[in-house]
Amino acid sequence: MGTVRLSVSSDGVRRATRFGLSATRELFIHSEFAELSGQHLLALRVFAPSGIKYDELRVALTDSQGPQDKLKLDVGALHGVELRQVAPLKPSQVDLVLPVAGTFITQRSMAGKWTIEAHVDGEAVARAATSFVLQ
Repeated sequence: MGTVRLSVSSDGVRRATRFGLSATRELFIHSEFAELSGQHLLALRVFAPSGIKYDELRVALTDSQGPQDKLKLDVGALHGVELRQVAPLKPSQVDLVLPVAGTFITQRSMAGKWTIEAHVDGEAVARAATSFVLQ
């Protein structure tokens, strides 16, 4: 199985571990993966401070054939994105969005430490977890 590294940001660029509950519209979960080939399902399981699973964000990863070494990401029936790997050894990245504003998170003031775990094809990836705090 390949490797997956996770990080979180509120603007899609600057990684952080603490976010203001009332000031955060959405969180971008950055997943960098390497050593994956073929077809896989990447699932990011998001756990609330209470420890219950709040959400599971999924994306299908599929190699595409061709000289440009593209990796096609098929996100449901309505969305599709293609990422080009710059070099075979450089990890590819997928950003998934976790809405915060206007959701149960803000409506129920779910402040505290949240945890995200990466799973590939239904199995947890060793050391592929991160946490962040909504305060």
